[in-house]
Amino acid sequence: IHKQYIGGDLSIIAHQNAGKKRKRKTTDAMNDLRSSLQALYDEYINSSECKRKGDDFTLPVSISKRNYYEEWCRKRGWEPSKTDTANGQYAKVVDFELLDGYYRTEEEESLAEAEGRYVVGVAKRVVAFTNFMYCWNNEFPNMKTQGRVGKGMFIGERYGSGKWDRNR
Repeated sequence: IHKQYIGGDLSIIAHQNAGKKRKRKTTDAMNDLRSSLQALYDEYINSSECKRKGDDFTLPVSISKRNYYEEWCRKRGWEPSKTDTANGQYAKVVDFELLDGYYRTEEEESLAEAEGRYVVGVAKRVVAFTNFMYCWNNEFPNMKTQGRVGKGMFIGERYGSGKWDRNR
């Protein structure tokens, strides 16, 4: 909303989309994501596998945010594809590929079933990785993963600088 002063009167200029309801298609996906992250949280909150620091706890090394996102997408029938594998950047959700046996619509599923093809079901919607990270970081801020400094090095294993230089 933008305010404008015109000839002694104060008026409010509203953009064309003011008052219109936005359609949110990913609400069911976000709700499923929240329940999935809540299940992960409940599983590890009191686990002896996790390191604790105050209210925060660190998940085991086998669980990373990217791996968990990919696993969640696969459970919903999609194979996430990356545009840049070196930096871990994912393609747009519309570019994700369907897994075998999953179909976009119920009509496609019923046609495949009539033809005798392998059918698992209709793929469910997924959210982008940025939305996944937003949900994880804002709704589960004390659930941490192992941080990495560089490729193949966990925090504390710094080589090539100062006293940790392995060539010395």
